[in-house]
Amino acid sequence: YIIVVCSKGMKYFVEKRSWKHKRSKEKDTWKGELFLVAIATIAEQLRHAKQNSRDLCKFIAVYFDYSCEGDIPGVLDLTTKYKLMDNLPQLYAHLKSKDLSFHDSELYPVHISKRNYFRSKSGRSLYVAICNMHQYIDQEPDWFEKQFASFFPTPLCCPDPVIETFDSGLVLNDLVNKQVTDGDFYLKVDANAVPPLHSDSLCTTQHLNLGLDR
Repeated sequence: YIIVVCSKGMKYFVEKRSWKHKRSKEKDTWKGELFLVAIATIAEQLRHAKQNSRDLCKFIAVYFDYSCEGDIPGVLDLTTKYKLMDNLPQLYAHLKSKDLSFHDSELYPVHISKRNYFRSKSGRSLYVAICNMHQYIDQEPDWFEKQFASFFPTPLCCPDPVIETFDSGLVLNDLVNKQVTDGDFYLKVDANAVPPLHSDSLCTTQHLNLGLDR
C-alpha cells in the first residue's frame, strides 16, 4: 500500500510546483525536491493502475480533521480517501482485507477507533499533536494565508472545514471522572504555549504534558 498524508500545505506545495513546472522550460524544475518527485511518481502509478481496481485500492490518501478532503491534490483523485481519526476503522479494514467489497461496519475491529487509539504510546503522541494543531488554528485562523497564500497566483479552492466542537477521539471529562487504570492518562494543555509553525505539519509535543491521573 501507498498512503499519502495530505494537508493544506502539502496541496499548496504540490500544486504550486506543478504550476511552475508547466510554465518553466527548465529541466531541473523538480531537482532537490524528493517529496514532490515522490508525489509525481505516485500520480503516474495511479494513472497506470486505474484500469485495475485491485491495483487502484493500493493507493490511499488520508487527512486529519483540521483539514478537509479538498486538501487532497488533484493528482491523487483516484486514491481511496479517509478522514482521520473518524475513518480509522475503515482504514484498518482496508489494509487488512483482501476483499475489495469489505465495507460491513459490523466487521470493523472494536479495539481500533477514534475513541481508543490514544491508549497506545504512539496514539497518545498523535492525539497531542492533533490537539496542538487545533489550538494553533484557533489562535491563528489565517495562519496559512499569512505564510503562503501571497506566493500562490491562483485562489485556493478548498472550502474551510465545517466548524465543529473539536473531537479527535478523547473525551477528557470521561477520563477525569472515571476510575483510572494503569493504562489511562490525562493531558495538561498549555493553550498559550503553542509555538509558531512554518507549515501545517503536526506540532511538536513539548508543550503538552502526559501523566497518570492520580
